[in-house]
Amino acid sequence: MITKNTVFILGAGASADFGFPLGEELREKIYSNLLKNVAYVTSLAQALAGAWPDEANEYKRAIAKFAEALRHALDYSIDAFLERFQTTYLKIGKLAIAQALVDSENHDKLFEKDNWYKILVNEMKNGATIDNFHQNKVSFVTFNYDRSLEHLLYTVLCNFHEKANQSWAANVIKRIPIVHLYGKLDSLPWETSEPDKGRTYGRPYSHAQLKEYNNGIGIVFEDIGEGTKSNFEKASALLEAAERIYILGFGFDPENTLRLGLDKLINRKKIVHATSYELNAQRMGHLLDKLVNIRTFTPGNMEKDFSDGLGLYPVKAYTFLKEIADLR
Repeated sequence: MITKNTVFILGAGASADFGFPLGEELREKIYSNLLKNVAYVTSLAQALAGAWPDEANEYKRAIAKFAEALRHALDYSIDAFLERFQTTYLKIGKLAIAQALVDSENHDKLFEKDNWYKILVNEMKNGATIDNFHQNKVSFVTFNYDRSLEHLLYTVLCNFHEKANQSWAANVIKRIPIVHLYGKLDSLPWETSEPDKGRTYGRPYSHAQLKEYNNGIGIVFEDIGEGTKSNFEKASALLEAAERIYILGFGFDPENTLRLGLDKLINRKKIVHATSYELNAQRMGHLLDKLVNIRTFTPGNMEKDFSDGLGLYPVKAYTFLKEIADLR
């Protein structure tokens, strides 16, 4: 079991192993679908039109312009593109992101060999019983919209013990703090008491559900609403109480780093370890300029250094949890 108060901060790279596109791959998937897939465009247009189906054709034309602009702008990410076209394309862009992520949900991917979820849940199960599993001292702060973590935990717990059942699994997970800073796609069926609100992992969405994603997810450059503000406050409380913080697949975007208060936590000598696999060199420079307690490791020198401050390891989440992190 995890006996020390441990917080995981999850960036987009943490979900990449489970089939979710990130950065340039996400941008390419979106414009490819919108340029070539008629059903994809029709679904998006109908969701945008909502109760006014006559407007669907107008939205189709707007979607075509959006796809062409996204393709020719050559941004590394769709977020960067949308930041410059907020009044023109933000609504279309957010739903297109949601479409791409929902289409990437793959149950089998979560249970493939050698992924970091497997290492994590096995440590949580080690020494645990059906009566004390909820005492694992772990919480999650995620920048991701996907629901893979909740779905995996629920599936594993339903198969944890002969006395385990769906109700027990759902109640245990509800006691594990999982904060989606910018919202998530939607609820899983076991997370809601409203039958029409939940969507099974990997199942298609309805037009009504797709439309709701526009309100359910936020992007870093948008003004922070009350929901997002509350999420960051919850995250800050978890980080303040943490004995150790593990950051997986996070690109250290300056705005998000500041909003979470990571700079203050690290400079105040919190124990923070992070993966820095393929981390942008400019971001690395930004970190080195802002932080005083920072140690960078190379592939040939990755000792388990648990001193205060930030330790950056140039590996993926799986290798980090398997070879470096202390999960006891």
